[in-house]
Amino acid sequence: MQRLFIDWSWSSSEAPPGTVVVAQCYALINPNVYSMVWDDRFLKEYATQLIKRDWGSNMKKFGGIQLPGGVTLNGDQVYNEAVTEIERLEKEMENSYGGVLEFYLN
Repeated sequence: MQRLFIDWSWSSSEAPPGTVVVAQCYALINPNVYSMVWDDRFLKEYATQLIKRDWGSNMKKFGGIQLPGGVTLNGDQVYNEAVTEIERLEKEMENSYGGVLEFYLN
């Protein structure tokens, strides 16, 4: 509804002329009503890279193990690719959207 209610009497003793009121507000978005919230390109890419980083971190424990078919696990490469991509996405967020928000920081 985009409204802010302040429970204050606004008397001159509590809020003399020139008083500045600052409010930091958050909105809970109902994904059932606003289904497009989950279709954000940046959110999808960022979440994918965070999962890839965690997956690479787990795979580093088993680095060098050869799987059937001759495939060798390389967790370091997966991890490093994800970290590089996360840095790029955070820089894109900062440059394109005006700064990295608190909840994106680890």
